[in-house]
Amino acid sequence: MYACIAQWIPPLERPRFIAVVLYAIGLGTAVALPMCGMVIDAAGWPAAFYVTGICSLLWCVLWFSIIYSTPAQHPRISREELQYIENAVRSSGTSHNGPTRVPWKSMATSLPFWAITVTEMCNSYGITIIRAQLPTFMKNIFGLSIKMVIT
Repeated sequence: MYACIAQWIPPLERPRFIAVVLYAIGLGTAVALPMCGMVIDAAGWPAAFYVTGICSLLWCVLWFSIIYSTPAQHPRISREELQYIENAVRSSGTSHNGPTRVPWKSMATSLPFWAITVTEMCNSYGITIIRAQLPTFMKNIFGLSIKMVIT
């Protein structure tokens, strides 16, 4: 995602764009949990996996059909928009012209890199546990059934 953002989004628009993307991730969870509750209530728990899997596959088809790695590869972008994006990204110094060497040694010895890596791993672990255990928590602690949680 971040590699795509670096190619497509002008630097001054990136913070807002990333905020929207991160908000959408949480929104997806907020929509998926009640949806799965309705599916489980109507068709049993295995159906929730099928429905979310089908939704994911449909999203992939949509994504792969409209998203391209760089603006220059996109067949439906206007010339003005292409020039605007390429000029903004180029002038910021965040674009690149092909593969570069990964600075493994610098990364391995960088305290900020490890701080960000450990923080993100802990954050992802915590969010995953919350998302996985929320229905069980609602049932066992609040005594709500799946049917009650969705309405």
